[in-house]
Amino acid sequence: SQSPSKLPTQQPSVSQQPSRSPSHHPTSSHLPSVSIQPTTMLYQMQRGSALVALYDATNGDEWNDSTNWLSDAPICDWNGIDCNNDDDVIEIDLYYNNLQGSIPSEMGLLINLECL
Repeated sequence: SQSPSKLPTQQPSVSQQPSRSPSHHPTSSHLPSVSIQPTTMLYQMQRGSALVALYDATNGDEWNDSTNWLSDAPICDWNGIDCNNDDDVIEIDLYYNNLQGSIPSEMGLLINLECL
């Protein structure tokens, strides 16, 4: 029964040790952040592609308000796009904006979309 009590004691000391010896822990914690960054970049590219596909598939040139669409402005500043604090597209509100056509399948790339 002393071993289980030692294990929880050892776990906090393990989490405290990397603070004291940064040579080991930052390497292991740095690797996940490196693998996350390309995923984030890929998601941002897919997000943009999905919205461009929406614009193209619904005759975006004829929308009532296409402010910032297809521009260099951040996607979260495009008309009708709402994002969360992580800049994930969570809502697209283009009601009464004269969209014509079908919703493209690329919209499935917007994995955090809650409302369309």
